Amino acid sequence: MRASNIEAFRRVRKTFMRWKQEILQSFMYPFHNGYIKGINHTIKVLKRDSFGIKDVERLKHKICGSKRLKRLCRAK
Repeated sequence: MRASNIEAFRRVRKTFMRWKQEILQSFMYPFHNGYIKGINHTIKVLKRDSFGIKDVERLKHKICGSKRLKRLCRAK
């Protein structure tokens, strides 16, 4: 890639060199943010479905009552 005159290869190499440590660590460690993204998505859907609820506590109970988030609410 280094000797290539193709612009796309140079851009890929430059990006890889800039993010080298992060890219390599993503292969070494099994961590990802998929679980948190799923929780955030579930909360957003519940908020959208609960449009018009004026009591914040009621919305909080609805979120904690969700099957996917019960374990998260018990952790407090």
